[in-house]
Amino acid sequence: MYGYEDYYNEEIYEPTLLDELFIEYREKCKTILLTSVQDEINNIKNNNTKLNEENMKLRIKINELKSEIKLLNDNCKNSTVIDKVLENINKDNFYEFLEVLYKKDYEESWSIENTPLWLGVLTEFYYHRNSIIEMMNSFKIKMPNNISDFKLPIDWNEEELDIFFSTMKNHYNCNGSFFEHNLCFWGTNSLNPVKEQCNKNYSEIPWQYVLRNPLLKKEKYLKLMGQYMIKQYVNGYQFARICYYQKLEENEIKIILENINYSELKSIKRDISSFILGHIHLIDNNDFLDKIYPLVARSYCAFNYIKKMKFEYIKKYLLENKKNALKLLGDLELPKAEKQELIEMIVN
Repeated sequence: MYGYEDYYNEEIYEPTLLDELFIEYREKCKTILLTSVQDEINNIKNNNTKLNEENMKLRIKINELKSEIKLLNDNCKNSTVIDKVLENINKDNFYEFLEVLYKKDYEESWSIENTPLWLGVLTEFYYHRNSIIEMMNSFKIKMPNNISDFKLPIDWNEEELDIFFSTMKNHYNCNGSFFEHNLCFWGTNSLNPVKEQCNKNYSEIPWQYVLRNPLLKKEKYLKLMGQYMIKQYVNGYQFARICYYQKLEENEIKIILENINYSELKSIKRDISSFILGHIHLIDNNDFLDKIYPLVARSYCAFNYIKKMKFEYIKKYLLENKKNALKLLGDLELPKAEKQELIEMIVN
């Protein structure tokens, strides 16, 4: 038999299953404890970071409050000066006063025209108009009683736009001033209901604000603009300037083009010509292209437009201008087969 010391000698002792379980349990406890301690350390670090960030924000806020207090103190010291300035505001310097207060929403030349002060400032500083009306009242500057009814056509609703389209023949502006220098003609008519404005012969409505109306991008108005654009005696050719005043997507421009009655095209006004030439790549209708081809071929830098047309019109133009055809061909991006066809046509 083995003695006590011999039994526990490492060389002959073999761990039991219970010993192995105990060792495994001890290792797991150690791992859990270490993980718990590390989590606690991480939490302390995160909390410390957050506290530092909050402390920084509080410091910034304190500095801002100090600056505001200083500004208030300075304003109090200068209040006498400000009161003195405000006492001297009148109709003669009110416009300059507004230029200091606000950035202009729209640029007009009304101040050198015979335009009422109230109409000029409410247009140029349009999105501050309610505050301006209050100031004009405070400074006892003369203005119409119903001045709060003032609204630029940019804000007309659908019902009001429908009235405008149904009375198109009335929308002429004195001396042809459709897009500038026209506020003076609009005058107090701008304060009337839209129906009353539109039913006046020579409505004098400023087209530069009609064409800014975002509702014109609705399909029904895009179609109407195309239909009215070349219609005789209704002033609809002004719609050709729509892209000067708001951005239209190509699919929206295409709707306008598809609704132009090209069969009525005789002499084309410059704005309509610019609109068509500028978007000629969107025209698919061969009858329409046949109608405007002579216009395009006679235009300045004609090939800049021709090369955006369908292949048969490029071919037609190069055939008519064989002398420069090879040089023009170098500017074209066409499939190889089409280029080959054009080369063969030119050299033969």
